[in-house]
Amino acid sequence: MARPQKIEVNQGEKFGHLTVLQEQPQEVRWGQSYRIFMLRCDCDNVVTKTLHDLRINKIRSCGYKCPFRFADRQKRSNKYA
Repeated sequence: MARPQKIEVNQGEKFGHLTVLQEQPQEVRWGQSYRIFMLRCDCDNVVTKTLHDLRINKIRSCGYKCPFRFADRQKRSNKYA
């Protein structure tokens, strides 16, 4: 079976409010290797997240105290208004 191709992620690419700064060395978590990226949020916080979490849209901002976190939730809740 052929190995899947490596997903290309470029510096400056956006995932929600996060912008890719650089790729970090891979980490092994729970027996599986994960690609890790350093990202800058629109509120200027810098965080590291896995490519998996970014691709499935699990992560859109830097976290709990990010002002953009609630803005996204407000947009989703007004979907039928």
